[in-house]
Amino acid sequence: MFSVLLTATVWIPAKAVTSNGLDTFLSTGDQCLGSMIDRYIWVRGKDEDWQNKTLTRRYEVARKLYFEQSKSGFHTIFNGPWDRALVPIFEAQRDAILDSLLVVDTTGNLLREITYDEQGNILTLEAVDEYLRTGQSTQLVGLTQTVARAFGAKQKKIDEILNPTGTEAGYSSWAKYTAAISIACAQISVLQTINCTRATSDLLSEASYNSNMILPKIWMEFIGDPRLREGIRQSALILINRIKSKERGVLFEDLVSGFQGATFSKPEAVEAAWKLLALYGNGGPNTGYRLSAIELPNEASNMVVGLSVISTAISYLEFAQMLSQKSHYAFPTQASGCLTPKPYHFWLNAYFSRWLVKKGYSPDVAQMATYIVSKGYQVNRDINNAGGGLDKILSKPSDHPTNRVVRVDLTLAAAGSVYGSFIDKQKTIKSFSLVHGLLHLNEVRGETGKLSKDLIQNLMASDRMRLLREWDQLFRPNEALYYFRSQQD
Repeated sequence: MFSVLLTATVWIPAKAVTSNGLDTFLSTGDQCLGSMIDRYIWVRGKDEDWQNKTLTRRYEVARKLYFEQSKSGFHTIFNGPWDRALVPIFEAQRDAILDSLLVVDTTGNLLREITYDEQGNILTLEAVDEYLRTGQSTQLVGLTQTVARAFGAKQKKIDEILNPTGTEAGYSSWAKYTAAISIACAQISVLQTINCTRATSDLLSEASYNSNMILPKIWMEFIGDPRLREGIRQSALILINRIKSKERGVLFEDLVSGFQGATFSKPEAVEAAWKLLALYGNGGPNTGYRLSAIELPNEASNMVVGLSVISTAISYLEFAQMLSQKSHYAFPTQASGCLTPKPYHFWLNAYFSRWLVKKGYSPDVAQMATYIVSKGYQVNRDINNAGGGLDKILSKPSDHPTNRVVRVDLTLAAAGSVYGSFIDKQKTIKSFSLVHGLLHLNEVRGETGKLSKDLIQNLMASDRMRLLREWDQLFRPNEALYYFRSQQD
């Protein structure tokens, strides 16, 4: 995910968080929440700030860091997931929505007034609400040009979404290395190796990776179809209303309603909602900004703003509902536990797994192939040079915040893989606990070998398979898949 370093001129003083729901999650030491807090402290603070302290104390440290750095000019519009949606509990859920409004403001001074209660909750969203109801298409120019300048790059032609760069093509070629896929499949099930290898190859071809986007065909479908764009607009308005009303809801149902409001039948709306969640899985809280570096037709204006609102509002609504009513907004009703702002890992893998089942693969094979692709993402990413790459992961101890966040990602990916493979089948999906899946992955975790940084760097160039085995030993990721499978037996 990109970080857009566009400094905002607005900073609003923090208010103390007094939610009893938050106190409950802190006092019980929720590991999903704890991993995010520790990761934030590690990136922005010192090791001693997260080591050997209660979760409540670590939260206080992280919150203080957040506001100190905001006052000193650290506050930026959509400064990436680590500083916004990964820590929405430090009032960043408010800032994420504020960022969406500020983006709208750059297009034509539409932002009139934002009011907050003493907890920092937004009371008025009239500016963005009005834009999505009556916004003029020509305002897209100001939005995209502003963001493109922040990226420091020229906007790409729209057809480049379907054409990978040389680097992206090289990565895709490596990712589709059949021998490596077969080994990964055999680790899960020797009997299903052949079918799993085929399914994984099919999925990698479908997902693609162009212009920092996966599933480029779906992106192009939304850009070119006015009904799908209208569904995004309608869905964004529903989420805005949900923020205002504070009524309990379910994300998937809200998205289906949005597309039905765009004249889709119920079955069509369900399919469109799944595709929208796949795009959200691609970009998380920055989904709207995936389009900012692309030259788009003016009529796509509401799509860009709508996606920005939806992708940030999801984190806001998830935390608000979990803290007040102890029920998820962003996950299916069968899910429980795990206070996390990263439901996009769940939904992207659920989409992939469902897609494979619709292509004719069995649920077991779909789960395997999807989860293998998810593991591939984990070993090949490096967000903002903050420690996400394979070499950086292996140079850290097992309980380091970076590795704890990876376990959260793996837990959500495994749960999504299983959920997506069963959702369209006659089989009833049983309740599943996300936090218990994470606890299980923590219990079975291993340690990496004593590899020096120099050796790791050499192996990155000469023997990545050895590093992958080390990674597998550290996380034992397949245990998460087995766990969520067992919950459905």
